[in-house]
Amino acid sequence: MDRQGFKRLKIQGWRQFHAIDIEVHPRLTIITGANGAGKSTILSFLTRHFGYNRDFLATPQTKSGIVSFTFGIFKVIKRNLFFSGQYDAGQGTRIGEIEYASGQQASIFLPPSQGLNYSISIHGQQHVDGVHIDSHRPPNIYRHVSTISTASPSSTDIGNGLNSEYMNYYSNGQINQGSLHHIKLSLIQMSIFGHGNNTMEPNPELIRLFSGFEQKLREILPPSLGFERLVIRSPEVLLSTKSGDFLIDAASGGVIKLIEVAWQIYFYSQGKSGFVVTFDEPENHLHPSMQKSFLPNIMKAFPNTQIIVVTHSPFIISAMRDSFVYVLRYEDTDVASDGDDQSIKGMMGSRVYAEQLDTVNKAGTASEILRDVLGITTTIPDWAEDRVEQIVADYQGWPMNKDTVAAIYAQLEREGLAASYPTVLASLTRPQ
Repeated sequence: MDRQGFKRLKIQGWRQFHAIDIEVHPRLTIITGANGAGKSTILSFLTRHFGYNRDFLATPQTKSGIVSFTFGIFKVIKRNLFFSGQYDAGQGTRIGEIEYASGQQASIFLPPSQGLNYSISIHGQQHVDGVHIDSHRPPNIYRHVSTISTASPSSTDIGNGLNSEYMNYYSNGQINQGSLHHIKLSLIQMSIFGHGNNTMEPNPELIRLFSGFEQKLREILPPSLGFERLVIRSPEVLLSTKSGDFLIDAASGGVIKLIEVAWQIYFYSQGKSGFVVTFDEPENHLHPSMQKSFLPNIMKAFPNTQIIVVTHSPFIISAMRDSFVYVLRYEDTDVASDGDDQSIKGMMGSRVYAEQLDTVNKAGTASEILRDVLGITTTIPDWAEDRVEQIVADYQGWPMNKDTVAAIYAQLEREGLAASYPTVLASLTRPQ
């Protein structure tokens, strides 16, 4: 990849962030943690470079009948603990830094004099080519392609059609034509104008784009689908598989998501030697088997990308050995004081810092990652956990002999809870 990507991100003393220092891997960086830890907020500092500008909400407070707003600034920032020269009357309060792959640096400021909705600014922001793929995607509504422009499309036109749909949905929640409509329209245009006819010259570039996208689908779609090629039966587009042909609109939600992701990245990649792709919770709509193969397939299909992901999925976390994985953890620390914002006082004891995982932690099973990384102490359903506790209570006081142990195992097996057998035995033999 060229030198346009990101190298490091620091955020300190703002909202829930006590000390966030994330070194960005040249190929793959994964950020995980509990809901509310700030994963998407961290990602938003990077996606601003791609046109996704996110506003934040301040906390209103009333003093002497006057309403004002607080923005989550720690008093330690004001005491100059983290950054030197952190406050500027014109720029505001400095809350972070971005270091780019080129070595250039930019400062993240919280501008002064803002209202309920406020935004941050990045001073010294560098240009970074990149595309953001959000977790919130517009629902697909079937629409047949009724009209086709007589103008031959370019790769930029093709990519911008879908991206504008997503940007519109991200900004105001509205749907124009739907993502699949854009994809079908462009595929039909590429087929018509690419091959031409007796009176219209062919366009080899459109044929290349069409064939290239088919190849990306072969690399990204699950092998079980048996995808072979795209078929145009105007005004419809079909997926041709080893087991038969079916409408692209009839594909499962997970398959459609993979098609959309492949489309966004493939057409954005045209003419670029390297760029950044950010994902917010890519596991949405994907079966665990698809989650497991998602990042390896994307990275193989698009080798010149720097990928940054936020996720809750243990299958995404452990997908690649050569990566940086960070967990946003809560720490119990009293960093608030009488001079801090009201919103900060309400979050005392809930500071967030970033911890980098080692290879051993990344290589764990899904259950181990859920327990050790994401803090989920058990992966069995609550009702099953309650039933195991009841069985432990039922056998309290029984003599722990061969017959009792056999009876416990038989009951657990009948109720589908045999995997909890070691837990039950440990609870019954633990000294009271």
